[in-house]
Order: sequence, then structure tokens, then C-alpha cells
Amino acid sequence: MPCVYVLGAGASHFAGYPLSLGLWPFVRHTSYREVFATKRAAFVTTAMERILEVMPPEEYDRPNLEELFTFLDLAARGSGPVELRHADWPRVRVKL
Repeated sequence: MPCVYVLGAGASHFAGYPLSLGLWPFVRHTSYREVFATKRAAFVTTAMERILEVMPPEEYDRPNLEELFTFLDLAARGSGPVELRHADWPRVRVKL
């Protein structure tokens, strides 16, 4: 049975994995061996590229995934694009 270990950013960075701003290029360029994983990765990459066209990161190819996924979560909950686009994101706190 496979094991999953959940570690903090310090552990993953020490092991050679990127921190948050470098995570998207790492995920996008990772090669997968299984057909299902390859198809899923292509689907996610295509969707993310479309999203990043509309909401480009401040620094090229280094999107803030936490901010982006918060935005998408709020949009899925019914917030309109105008309100979301002009939100003061550094000060937004979401209560679930």
C-alpha cells in the first residue's frame, strides 16, 4: 500500500522541489509515465494556461497559485468577475 507524507514547504524545498511561485512551471514540465496521468496533466495545463491568459501573474511564469485558486473558489461560489478582479487581494481573508 502506498504511503503519503504531508510535509511543510521547508522539507519539500530541501528535497529539491520548488516553493509556491515556482510550482506551476515545475508541474507543467513534469513528464508522466502513465497514460491517464499524461491526459490529466494535459487537461490541467490547458485549463491553467487559459486562466493565466485572463489573470496573468505579476512575474512571468510564476503565478501565485494560492491567490489564483482563492479567486476561482470565490467565483465558483457566485462572486462576480468585476468584484473579484478589483478585490484588494493582499487583504482578502476567506472564511469557509
